[in-house]
Amino acid sequence: MTHLNTNRETLIRTSIEIFWQTVPPVWRNIRAYTHQVAMQNYQVTMAQFSILREIHQGKTSVSQLAEAGHISRPAISRLVDILVRKNLVNRLDDPTDRRHVNLSLTSEGERLLSGIFDLTHRWMLQKLSLLDEQELNTIIHALQLLRSAFHTKEDSQ
Repeated sequence: MTHLNTNRETLIRTSIEIFWQTVPPVWRNIRAYTHQVAMQNYQVTMAQFSILREIHQGKTSVSQLAEAGHISRPAISRLVDILVRKNLVNRLDDPTDRRHVNLSLTSEGERLLSGIFDLTHRWMLQKLSLLDEQELNTIIHALQLLRSAFHTKEDSQ
């Protein structure tokens, strides 16, 4: 029984090592490509893109954006000001609380975000098209297992 535990422990340690050798570099490449697309095609910094993405995902206040990005409220406010001037974000007063301002994407902001997502998706499609069906199925299965292993109750909320 000790042999099985040792073998399992070795597999787990190897999995962790391969994870760190794979996931962060892949994510850095995707972020770098997305940043390049945002800057070259849309003149939007990565920080501005992140705010647009967070608003798109439902964060509608400076406080929520600051918390999500671990950035100060004044810094987020400055970034939001830039996005408002670029006509990518709207500020809407909350009729029930005058101190609160809701943020939303303009149609131009939605188009910009969609364009960045589309170009990044096409780039990823090109990269993954180099793999055969079996390799793609292996990746899908491995990612589903990884997500399942790290899934917590907080993730589903």
